[in-house]
Amino acid sequence: MPRFLTERDVRSLVGWDDMPEAVGIVERAYREKAAGRATCFPRATVQYPPDDGYYTDVTIRILPGIVPALGSAALRVYANHHAAPVTEPRHHHQETRPRQVRPEKGPTMTRLFMLVALVLLAAAAPATAQDAYPSRPIDVIVPFPPGGPLDTAMRIMQPALAAALGQPIVLQTKAGGGGALGMDFVAKAKPDGYTLAGSTTTTLTILTAMRSDVPYKPSDFAAIANAVTDLGVISASAKGPWKSIDELIADAKKTPGKYSYGSAGVGTVSHLMFEMFKQSFAVDIAHVPFQGSGPVKNAILGGHVQLAGSGISTMAPLVKGGDLVALVTTSPRRVAAFPGVPTMAEKGFPEASINISIALFAPARTPREIVARLQGAVEKALKDPRVVAAIEKTGMVIDYQDAATAQRAIDAESQVVLKIVNKLGLRK
Repeated sequence: MPRFLTERDVRSLVGWDDMPEAVGIVERAYREKAAGRATCFPRATVQYPPDDGYYTDVTIRILPGIVPALGSAALRVYANHHAAPVTEPRHHHQETRPRQVRPEKGPTMTRLFMLVALVLLAAAAPATAQDAYPSRPIDVIVPFPPGGPLDTAMRIMQPALAAALGQPIVLQTKAGGGGALGMDFVAKAKPDGYTLAGSTTTTLTILTAMRSDVPYKPSDFAAIANAVTDLGVISASAKGPWKSIDELIADAKKTPGKYSYGSAGVGTVSHLMFEMFKQSFAVDIAHVPFQGSGPVKNAILGGHVQLAGSGISTMAPLVKGGDLVALVTTSPRRVAAFPGVPTMAEKGFPEASINISIALFAPARTPREIVARLQGAVEKALKDPRVVAAIEKTGMVIDYQDAATAQRAIDAESQVVLKIVNKLGLRK
């Protein structure tokens, strides 16, 4: 269906005080038509009201290949030719709602504009969706709240990604349902490269394996690239009685069900990680799900839970500050920041070495050329020394994988997780 430009579109494209820049309306419409994002009407009038009491009617006709060659000069001639006064001056701040600009049914454009257009038509090279991409800001949905490894990693990468793509990257938090809310939003978004997900891979592996009510499927997404990995850690409040994992296990066996742990939500790495810990050591510790790692951190500091499962990047500052005690990690080897903390593999449970992978995703059916463009931007961003230093400072590690490699890793993780979930009886 055709989408008419509204007064809000005009305002955002050209501004109130710069009439010559109305050419941006034509160029935007042309790009959207070429990209298949909108059906551009062949002819429309945009009423552009400046503050001097005059409305300027700009009539636009879209012809393939013309707009890039015409530039602003011919449009100005035509726009100025159609300037017309209004009886009662009105100002843009008096508008209460956008006014649709509808297609005209009148004759074609002025002979001057048509003549210039037709002369340039043969020389103009049509643009493609991929050539033009990206032509506007890109929204990246973050399905977990601030304070956790995902939000931290995305904010570190944001400036470098924007620089690599030449367009702003707008991070939008849509938390809820263990990440399901935000991921479902992206799954249903138009596959044009302007709505992406920056998420942990768990929203496609663990969450879909654990919960039958997740409204999307892993196949609803196209992997762009894996970016960062955060290692898992089980920590306790420094005010508690345990200073080692062995002390916790001995106490938990004596008092089953007495203690509780917080996770970033049902179907997250922190949830599965702690359930595997419980199964490995045959202990009963109650689960309290939160909406992200940030709230978990607050809960354990506030004494609402005694234990927490999370990424190292979230808890490392609190461990170093003496507020928490790191008991065990899920890293395949000891973490340099915590050389005295054992791993689950050391304790005899290598299968419990599950960590947090952070990646970017696009809706399925996003053009391959756009995915490739985004993949290249991620790779470039992760080579930026400032990004590398900031990521490493958090305790996370750069773990770049291209789209194909990341997708294979997700598929493999899904198979492993499904077996674990079925073994532990965690599907709901």
